[in-house]
Amino acid sequence: PQARRQAASRRFRKALRQAARETDAAARAAPASRAVLEFLSGFWGFEAAGMTQAQLEERLREAGLPADACAALREFLESADAVRFAGGRAPEDMLDRARALARRVEEGAA
Repeated sequence: PQARRQAASRRFRKALRQAARETDAAARAAPASRAVLEFLSGFWGFEAAGMTQAQLEERLREAGLPADACAALREFLESADAVRFAGGRAPEDMLDRARALARRVEEGAA
């Protein structure tokens, strides 16, 4: 699993670099959300994108991710969805929040 996790981390960093090229914070929401879900899929070895948030949180808790990290992930995905589907305002720090989530996942799996 170590090689899979390292590959997921590399792909995640690359996806966020691409998302950072978007000049508008709202335009970064979809690629940031997708990058986080693809990271989780690659890191843990299951398809996160097809799950509801409740299913994803349950799966991550079973994998050993702390409850506060699961809550931060839920908040991140909800804010990204609000931007994507309801025209909400995107936080300027969306990519930083995505990076912080990835670090939490990596640290929680160590």
